[in-house]
Amino acid sequence: MNSTVAVSEDYNYDYDYDYVYPKPVLFLFDNWAKLERFGIGLQTGISVTTLVLNVYFLLCIAFYKELRVVRNTMIVYQSLCDITAVGFFRLSFSIMDRRGHDHSNFACLTRASMFLINQYSTPFAILFYAFERLIMIVFPFKASTLLTTRNYIMANIITLVPSIGLIVAGIVVSYLRGCLPNSFYSDRVLKIKVDTFVLFTTPAIIASLIYAAISSKLLVRKADSKTLSKKDKRNRQLTISFLLSCVMWIFTWGVYTLYEYLHFERVRSYFEAANIPELLLMYYRKELFDSYSAINPIVFIIINKQFQKPFTDVVQKLKKVL
Repeated sequence: MNSTVAVSEDYNYDYDYDYVYPKPVLFLFDNWAKLERFGIGLQTGISVTTLVLNVYFLLCIAFYKELRVVRNTMIVYQSLCDITAVGFFRLSFSIMDRRGHDHSNFACLTRASMFLINQYSTPFAILFYAFERLIMIVFPFKASTLLTTRNYIMANIITLVPSIGLIVAGIVVSYLRGCLPNSFYSDRVLKIKVDTFVLFTTPAIIASLIYAAISSKLLVRKADSKTLSKKDKRNRQLTISFLLSCVMWIFTWGVYTLYEYLHFERVRSYFEAANIPELLLMYYRKELFDSYSAINPIVFIIINKQFQKPFTDVVQKLKKVL
């Protein structure tokens, strides 16, 4: 069965859904249907995990006083963005979109919106907490004067306004252009090149340099870990959580961004992929991109005891009841 998928003028791909892949090229799946079913299952798992864990995050912050602080505003914002983009929109439309079930302007705009929400929120949150941790760990003597409630509010405003503004403007521009999924750009290749530098490469370099300085401080203080106060240990855990979160962001977004930048013009359809890694990455690159939204809360829950406490409290209460 052959069909043409037409999302916009820039996207006209002829997909052969009954195509049988040569065994040397794809040893895991021998036809499109199996590749598709695996993709749907993978995305469903990522979206459900993102939804459940980020809702848990919000409940922890809402009901536990020690977490209900201005500093966690960006965590709330990021969780809401992940729930909206990956937990809800991506889950709904990835299932419908695998075989072109809905290519209306509304569906196209929704897909563009969920990508813009992720793309224009995460880098701002990454940089916000990188600078916050830099002050807390590398310049602790200035933390009491710089990291005040007033300054946190101002920093949140400075970070949130451009992030939300870019998301709203991108959605509006996409709508006015008839659902070209390129936000402010008329050309997708230009978008990939600019976004690669502005929304990934630059934030990744800045965050890497900051966390390199932070890591050196943490290693120096490791010998004195037994004498650290409870507050210092909590800050250490939080810093390690943000550090690992940044590393996972650089990996998941880095692979996706690098592939988009290098391969978009060369590989125009799934069937032109030259080898197994290229084909799998081309088909599942968006799942890799979305996986950060699920990995991020997992990192925080495993390392940060503050986010473990609500769960352990509930388990202990259930044990008493049962």
